[in-house]
Amino acid sequence: MSNDNIGNRIKNVRKILALQQTEFAKEIGISQSTISSYEKNLRNPPVSVLKTIADTYNINLDYLLNDKEPILLSEKVESLKLQSDKAIFFDEFCKIYNLDECSKKNIQEYLLLSRKDRHTVNKFIKIIKNIK
Repeated sequence: MSNDNIGNRIKNVRKILALQQTEFAKEIGISQSTISSYEKNLRNPPVSVLKTIADTYNINLDYLLNDKEPILLSEKVESLKLQSDKAIFFDEFCKIYNLDECSKKNIQEYLLLSRKDRHTVNKFIKIIKNIK
């Protein structure tokens, strides 16, 4: 198991889930300082912690261990264990920007893409913007 970037992958998962370290740590039963030390690559998490993260948040364990995508196991954002305040925030965001259901779904699907696929989408958007 390559430990050199596990902390970065844990942080990436936490960011995708839009969770603070304290929320993330509490949900998996460890301290915020422990999560911080993992994310800074000061300590290597035991496989049991990685498995708990994977099980709790529906994350691909192979991503955490070996950087193998996809990150999320489910194709639907609804499967994420988003807290109600996060869902409310997303709904408010959609209202502020007057997004229809199709646009809302597109944003949800974008959040589930791998880094490589997001990069491709971002390049495509830049091309479209330059055509106008």
